[in-house]
Amino acid sequence: MDRWRTVVQKVLALVIPAVLAAPLLYVGYLLHFGTTDTYWNFVFEHYLVFFGLPYAAVLALYLVLVLESTRGPIEFEGLTLKFKGAAGPIILWVIVFLSIVVSIKLLWNA
Repeated sequence: MDRWRTVVQKVLALVIPAVLAAPLLYVGYLLHFGTTDTYWNFVFEHYLVFFGLPYAAVLALYLVLVLESTRGPIEFEGLTLKFKGAAGPIILWVIVFLSIVVSIKLLWNA
């Protein structure tokens, strides 16, 4: 079971960056050649909601998967709580996601 998990994590570590690049290339194409569609204008006005938050979630997942596949199971304790098993990666994902979202919010001048 551990070998299968390692293989899946390594495949996802390779596939996730490619999946993230495809929508950005399409949006770049739309921005370069222009669009008159009101839907896309709404999306571009609220870019952070449509692209920033989902990308932050996938980036957090990517970081957790790469960390877990290179260093083994994620276990840590804090505030007198111990996180083992499935709780370790879940809590780490939440922490990474929230830190990315907070940094986006602090650096986004809109």
